[in-house]
Amino acid sequence: MQERIIYLGKHISEELGQGKYPDTLSRWMAHYIAQLITQAENSSCKKKKTLEKECFDAILKLWEYKSFFPDGKKPFERFEVIFKTLEKLSPQNHNMFFYENQQENETDDDLVKKSMKAIQIIDKVARIWIEDILIGAVELATDEKTKKWLNMAISTKKRDEVNFYFKVLGSDDNDDLESRIKEKIKYLESCVQQLEGFREYNEMIHSRFTNQIDLLKDIIKKK
Repeated sequence: MQERIIYLGKHISEELGQGKYPDTLSRWMAHYIAQLITQAENSSCKKKKTLEKECFDAILKLWEYKSFFPDGKKPFERFEVIFKTLEKLSPQNHNMFFYENQQENETDDDLVKKSMKAIQIIDKVARIWIEDILIGAVELATDEKTKKWLNMAISTKKRDEVNFYFKVLGSDDNDDLESRIKEKIKYLESCVQQLEGFREYNEMIHSRFTNQIDLLKDIIKKK
């Protein structure tokens, strides 16, 4: 972990110091981190632990604020539009997107219950669509530069870009491959089942709307 933090710090320093005219703050941070790393690597045994801790703490603190790095220097800059969307929609949330489930009343009419059930089905299907688009967007955003950052990345908090990436794509190398495949099959089968149920409803509502359009057009013609 210590070697990984040092490697991450060196890359941050290099990245912030790059460019023909890096801004003053980036240049200062690049120099500061590089200086701490040099001191930690070349210090004597007595001071080494203290300097290493100071170096590691500084690198990790700076890494926590990676989303505030200057434009073009942010490790996961291509993900920003995805995170902005996720602020409004969270596919991992087990609650309904658009409909908050209410307690069923025993006196409710059966037709009303069916209507509410349909809303829940639509809500679940919407989550499937969004998750599928989200995964595709993450894959598109993952260029070579992003992969390089991910190989060095250290997750510093729960709502972190690194956690997000591996959670969405399920790219945890520590998991057993066969178990991951079986879990993926189970998940996809569940999605297909929900999509099949929605297809019938979609065809029904499509037909109803089409008929309404024809009827309304006939009313206009008769006037």
